[in-house]
Amino acid sequence: ILADVKGKPEQRIISTLILRSMKHARYSPQALGHFGLASPYYLHFTAPIRRYPDLLVHRVLSDVLKTGSLSGKKKTAWANFMPAAGERCTQNEITAEEAERESVDIKTAQFMKQFVGDVFPGVISSVTAFGFFVELDNGVEGLVHISSLLDDYYIFDDSRLILMGKNTRKIYRIGSEVEVELVKVNVDEAKIDFELTEFS
Repeated sequence: ILADVKGKPEQRIISTLILRSMKHARYSPQALGHFGLASPYYLHFTAPIRRYPDLLVHRVLSDVLKTGSLSGKKKTAWANFMPAAGERCTQNEITAEEAERESVDIKTAQFMKQFVGDVFPGVISSVTAFGFFVELDNGVEGLVHISSLLDDYYIFDDSRLILMGKNTRKIYRIGSEVEVELVKVNVDEAKIDFELTEFS
């Protein structure tokens, strides 16, 4: 799939959709392997940013290095501690990612406010029953609401992820190139609204 879209306008969008469709990694005491590395065993050790899972591994290694192995008591203590720690680390990582995404969305809205009224080329990045999202060349994404599509009554086909005009049979789908005008920015809600230039 990625090879088929390489160099096309929809490449970044398809890559993002594939990444989002993959199962989120979980910290677990069970050796579930690492899908991306095709390895049956995987251990978090360090990263450019120190995360608590890294520090947990360092603590266990420190215990092993002190005596050459873990005592039965230490093994039991770590075995009892790890399931809850893994679950908490997983949840905290998800929370951190959500907070990062929200802060980026707010800053993006603040930045885009100065461009209200400007026109941009973009690519449809997702289609919903209430409209479609358009991604600009700079990565900014905003909504074209279905109510702003004035040439027809559009129906959402969720099996094909398209909006189709009832009379014109015109189709809006992921990867379609469009030209949009930035019509509204709500910084508090981190929302960016576009309209197609043909209707503005």
